[in-house]
Amino acid sequence: MSLLTCIPGQNCKIKSKNIKIKIKSNEKVYASAFLLQDNNKAKNDIDMIFAGNKSNNNNSLKLLEQDSNYSSFEIDFANLPTDIQKISIACSLDSNKFINNLSTLNLTIEENNEETIFCDVNVAERKENALIIGEFYKRNEDWKFRFISQGFDGGIKPLAENYGINLDLSKYEKSKSMSETNNNSTVNLSKISLTKSNNTVSLSKKNDYGIIKVNLNWNQGKKGFFSLFSRSSNIDLDLGCFIRFKDGDKDVIQALGNSFGSLDYKPYVKLLGDDRTGSSDNFLVLK
Repeated sequence: MSLLTCIPGQNCKIKSKNIKIKIKSNEKVYASAFLLQDNNKAKNDIDMIFAGNKSNNNNSLKLLEQDSNYSSFEIDFANLPTDIQKISIACSLDSNKFINNLSTLNLTIEENNEETIFCDVNVAERKENALIIGEFYKRNEDWKFRFISQGFDGGIKPLAENYGINLDLSKYEKSKSMSETNNNSTVNLSKISLTKSNNTVSLSKKNDYGIIKVNLNWNQGKKGFFSLFSRSSNIDLDLGCFIRFKDGDKDVIQALGNSFGSLDYKPYVKLLGDDRTGSSDNFLVLK
């Protein structure tokens, strides 16, 4: 598929049943999606997808990610509720900012891990706080996308009310602040030990972490009477890594199958060895 650049008002056919939508800007914007019936209204409040409500009831529309200047949604058209006829994609800014404060705002549609549709919003003349970027609509049994680029005065609350959503503004603002807290959290990456009681760590999002090394050590355990009759009483754990790339590709790094990876090319993750003792320094290295 070739990349189609749309202009406002243009309609584009969607050929895949499962797509990804990526929204990018030079500053923080808050993306949202609305599942709409044929009357252009949402059935209930859960049909507004945003940071405070990341999916509908059956996960056919999901907010995958919302960072400072990047958001992504996934739509599974085959599993959408049968009464859904439209999906509106919108964004808003903080209450003291307007669309023309941005220098870039665009939407890209990805089908089968390939970018197929690109929409660049002309932000210069926009004096609104919210924007309907575009909408997916059902025509017969096919889905199409219309690039709208329509500003909306008053921000996200009246935009949601336009679709029949009774938006709890305090909940919405709280979801924004939680997103900012997650993005701004920091952690000392010099050395972190994960234990049963302390089994997670939050990493702040940034462009370059440098080299990260992960090692797994374990206790082999004590030999008992019945171990005399077994082939091996030693516990053998395997360190591995599941990787998902921004383009949708996936990979697994593990000793099984000799899938040790590489630091010089994709996936830029390498397992240095297969430890069977639980005490070596055969790191999993992430570049």
